[in-house]
Amino acid sequence: MPPGVLPDALVVRFSPSSADRVLDRAQTAYDQGGRWELSVFADVQRPRENPEDLVARLLTAAKLHGIVLQNNKYYWRCARASELLGLGFTFSKGGSPNERPEHWNVDLGGGPTIDDVRRFLEPFTQYRRPVIDERMDQ
Repeated sequence: MPPGVLPDALVVRFSPSSADRVLDRAQTAYDQGGRWELSVFADVQRPRENPEDLVARLLTAAKLHGIVLQNNKYYWRCARASELLGLGFTFSKGGSPNERPEHWNVDLGGGPTIDDVRRFLEPFTQYRRPVIDERMDQ
């Protein structure tokens, strides 16, 4: 398992979208595990994989990780993990034996503020989730 996310990795996240709700999500993570973090999915393109294939693979990994895709018409993506790394955020693995290789936690630091969350959200762009396979929406 790699020690950290690759700087060129595409990063995908799901709702919530508003900074206050994202901060609430990080608070929940802190209450449950003692870390101010947010769940994302990230990886680089594999050989012979085009950008659409990479997105499909990350969305599939999210579904296998427990994200209910039918409840998420939209998703957000950051073109390069280096954008988040450059803002001082770090990526770590959760350590669960069933954790997908594409799943990462982004650490928001100790006691993040709403401005920290806005800084995290800045590099992300909203996309409508494609229907990759009818079975994904079940």
